[in-house]
Amino acid sequence: DYEDHFVVEISPDGLAWTEETTVDTDVISARITSLTPLTDYQFRVRAVEGTVSSPFSNILTVSTLDLAAPANLQAVGHSAVEVFLTWEDKTDGETGFLIEFRETGGTWGIADTVTANTIEHLVAGLQPATTYEFRVRALFVDLQSGSSNIAQATTLLFLATPTNLEGALMSETNIVLTWEDKADGEFGYEVEHREDDGSWYLLHTTAANATLHDAQGLTPRTMNRFRVRAVGPNAASGYSNVYTMYTQMKPAAPENLTATALDHQTIRITWERGSENEDGYEVERKPEGGDWAFLTSAGPGDGDILDENLPVTTTFCYRVRAVNDQGKSSWSNEDCATTTDIPVPEAPFGLYTQVLGPTSIKLHWAMPDPNTAEGFEVERSLTGDEGSFSHISPDPAAKDRSYTVDNLQPETRYYFRIRAVNRSGPSPYSDIADGKTPGANFPAVPGNVQAVALSHAQIELSWEMPSPSKEDGFRIERSLTGDEGDFSALTIDPGAGVRSHTDNGLQPNTTYYYRMRAYNNEGASGWSDIVYATTEKQPPPPELLAAMNAKEQVISQVETLIPEGSTELGALRSLLGDYARGYDETVAQTLIDDWKDSGVADAQSAAAALERYVLFEEALRDSWGDEQVIPPVTGVLDLGNQCGRIPAIASKDLIALALAWKEQRAHQGTDDPRVDAAMEDVILALGDN
Repeated sequence: DYEDHFVVEISPDGLAWTEETTVDTDVISARITSLTPLTDYQFRVRAVEGTVSSPFSNILTVSTLDLAAPANLQAVGHSAVEVFLTWEDKTDGETGFLIEFRETGGTWGIADTVTANTIEHLVAGLQPATTYEFRVRALFVDLQSGSSNIAQATTLLFLATPTNLEGALMSETNIVLTWEDKADGEFGYEVEHREDDGSWYLLHTTAANATLHDAQGLTPRTMNRFRVRAVGPNAASGYSNVYTMYTQMKPAAPENLTATALDHQTIRITWERGSENEDGYEVERKPEGGDWAFLTSAGPGDGDILDENLPVTTTFCYRVRAVNDQGKSSWSNEDCATTTDIPVPEAPFGLYTQVLGPTSIKLHWAMPDPNTAEGFEVERSLTGDEGSFSHISPDPAAKDRSYTVDNLQPETRYYFRIRAVNRSGPSPYSDIADGKTPGANFPAVPGNVQAVALSHAQIELSWEMPSPSKEDGFRIERSLTGDEGDFSALTIDPGAGVRSHTDNGLQPNTTYYYRMRAYNNEGASGWSDIVYATTEKQPPPPELLAAMNAKEQVISQVETLIPEGSTELGALRSLLGDYARGYDETVAQTLIDDWKDSGVADAQSAAAALERYVLFEEALRDSWGDEQVIPPVTGVLDLGNQCGRIPAIASKDLIALALAWKEQRAHQGTDDPRVDAAMEDVILALGDN
């Protein structure tokens, strides 16, 4: 159980032993490599600690297996200087293969080495019309298997190798290949093709003296490799250089681009793809007489985009080109379009009247969003008949949604309609709304009503009245929602001549809505506009504010003495983790921030709680680092006795005792009721103080 390592020894005969390898403690196996096939080996193991070794284990004898040689080697003359070999891989784990060759009856030499799992190879650099023998061995680092069977092949008659193989991409499925004919007496040329990482295969055999082949039917967007060799009766040249071409062309230019104005802000641009190999498009725009600038990108296929938020009656021209990995097409045709002028506005809706007094009526309406109104026209009638309306000046502005009609007659019904206008023309008229002015002695509607929060429980209302105002008093209503049916009257009605009123006894941080009207013995005016205000948040009472300030101050002092992340602070929190008044400044600070922001329901209880929390930090602050607070204790029982006298020790001593108890308690093997009772007294005394 105490070894440092194990030593593994090896012997070929059980007599001469050598150290083969070592393994770490607790390891119970080892792999031995680079052994000789078909050989007996003996092994033994011993443990070592320092300079002391255990006796050897029992001896284990193992026989290595044979290294299987490649099988079924075959050789075929491939050209005047090449032979093509194939074989079967009969081993697992080889690092490669060694290929050997010789002329018939000659001496074996190394032709080449290939990587593991290879089962074919083209041996090059041979002599024309010569018979060769070949054999293959599997390699295992420094070891070799036995040889495969011997295979024989004769190189073909000599033909000169074609040179300077090149190609031209005609389309994404068509490459034209050309080469130089260097052979004499060939029957033709074999053109071989390889797509991406696939295998070579015979694509076409040409006639004699050919120097060109049109390779068609290729796969778009693939890597294509070609090679050529001359062939004849029992003759073949070596291969030409390999020519590589990616079958992707630059896209063709888009066609039939058109630009069409859809409205005063939008132009639609469409086009047809010029080819099917684009990855996307670049669209450019220029104002009439201006310069081209990039507008947007678009995906592949036929194009259809919108150019929006344009200025009215402005001409823009467009062009587009296709792009892919191979480059960019030429530009399409150009086309231009001019945005229209703004459309005639839509009609106002929701028109209603608000009677302000004997001579005034206020109109209110709404407009669709968005709208193109540049202004409004208001018309008035005494009968509401179609031909009886007349225009009222001045006209409301485009942003207006209300309008006051003055100089009316008392006790008269008026009919109104309104329409939006812009430079393109007027909208249809709105629906007709009517209202009847009150008698001359009716009071006017209070104007310029405002609501302002004075505190967490008060909101002040103020208003204006014309002169003479004629009111006997005012009726004020209040709501928590502002909904029409949710208003209720205040208990006090301001009297005549009063222009402000304070609403008291409100809830903190609450929004209140108000409306009001004047009244006299003739009747009541219409309601004013609705106004609202939100009461302020309720401030903490003085005793709670003082407790919060004291808490924050002592937290800062304790954190200075015991920094966040220190071992002491971690021990302190662990010590008091189950105590309801334990030290956790994060929770306390969060609570204080919440009370300052939102108030507290029971300020008296909150202040009392904070004061209890502060007792602990103050005692901790005053006792930290004080070596004289209590004599050293020698053991748990003495500590328990001293803790039992807690009521006679100052509060700062309580903290020192608590920390000492924490450390001593960690070394106590079993519970001691006196120690536990003493610490309970510590906690109780701290709370009482």
